[in-house]
Amino acid sequence: MISIITAIYNQRSVNELFWHYLKLYTHFPFELIIIDNNSNDGSADFFESIGATVIRNQGNYSYHSVKIKE
Repeated sequence: MISIITAIYNQRSVNELFWHYLKLYTHFPFELIIIDNNSNDGSADFFESIGATVIRNQGNYSYHSVKIKE
Protein backbone atom coordinates (compact mmCIF):
# COMPACT_ATOMS: atom_id res chain seq x y z
CA MET A 1 0.00 0.00 0.00
CA ILE A 2 1.14 3.54 -0.69
CA SER A 3 0.35 6.76 1.12
CA ILE A 4 -0.97 9.73 -0.84
CA ILE A 5 -0.49 12.97 1.07
CA THR A 6 -1.85 16.32 -0.03
CA ALA A 7 -2.52 19.71 1.55
CA ILE A 8 -5.84 21.47 1.06
CA TYR A 9 -7.42 24.80 1.82
CA ASN A 10 -11.12 25.18 1.03
CA GLN A 11 -12.30 24.52 -2.57
CA ARG A 12 -14.54 21.62 -1.53
CA SER A 13 -15.91 21.06 -5.04
CA VAL A 14 -12.36 20.67 -6.38
CA ASN A 15 -11.52 18.35 -3.49
CA GLU A 16 -14.54 16.18 -4.27
CA LEU A 17 -13.46 16.04 -7.93
CA PHE A 18 -9.93 15.10 -6.82
CA TRP A 19 -11.38 12.22 -4.76
CA HIS A 20 -13.58 11.05 -7.65
CA TYR A 21 -10.65 10.82 -10.07
CA LEU A 22 -8.29 9.39 -7.48
CA LYS A 23 -10.70 6.46 -6.97
CA LEU A 24 -11.34 6.13 -10.70
CA TYR A 25 -7.72 5.97 -11.82
CA THR A 26 -5.85 4.48 -8.86
CA HIS A 27 -5.90 0.72 -9.23
CA PHE A 28 -3.87 -0.29 -6.21
CA PRO A 29 -4.40 -0.02 -2.45
CA PHE A 30 -3.65 3.38 -0.96
CA GLU A 31 -4.26 5.47 2.09
CA LEU A 32 -5.14 9.12 1.75
CA ILE A 33 -3.71 11.62 4.22
CA ILE A 34 -5.04 15.16 4.04
CA ILE A 35 -3.32 18.15 5.62
CA ASP A 36 -6.13 20.66 6.10
CA ASN A 37 -5.00 24.27 6.41
CA ASN A 38 -7.94 25.52 8.47
CA SER A 39 -10.57 25.17 5.71
CA ASN A 40 -13.95 26.64 6.52
CA ASP A 41 -16.04 25.07 3.74
CA GLY A 42 -16.40 21.50 5.03
CA SER A 43 -13.49 20.10 3.02
CA ALA A 44 -11.90 18.42 6.03
CA ASP A 45 -15.23 16.91 7.07
CA PHE A 46 -15.74 15.59 3.54
CA PHE A 47 -12.40 13.80 3.56
CA GLU A 48 -13.05 12.36 7.01
CA SER A 49 -16.42 11.08 5.77
CA ILE A 50 -14.74 9.04 3.02
CA GLY A 51 -12.23 7.52 5.45
CA ALA A 52 -9.16 9.66 4.84
CA THR A 53 -6.85 10.57 7.68
CA VAL A 54 -7.17 14.33 8.19
CA ILE A 55 -4.57 16.40 10.02
CA ARG A 56 -6.08 19.76 10.89
CA ASN A 57 -3.77 22.74 11.14
CA GLN A 58 -4.75 25.70 13.32
CA GLY A 59 -3.97 28.09 10.48
CA ASN A 60 -3.30 28.24 6.77
CA TYR A 61 0.32 27.14 6.58
CA SER A 62 0.56 26.15 2.90
CA TYR A 63 -1.57 28.44 0.78
CA HIS A 64 -1.12 32.15 0.37
CA SER A 65 -3.12 34.63 -1.65
CA VAL A 66 -1.18 37.05 -3.75
CA LYS A 67 -2.76 40.27 -4.92
CA ILE A 68 -1.48 41.62 -8.19
CA LYS A 69 -1.49 45.39 -8.54
CA GLU A 70 -2.83 46.58 -11.84
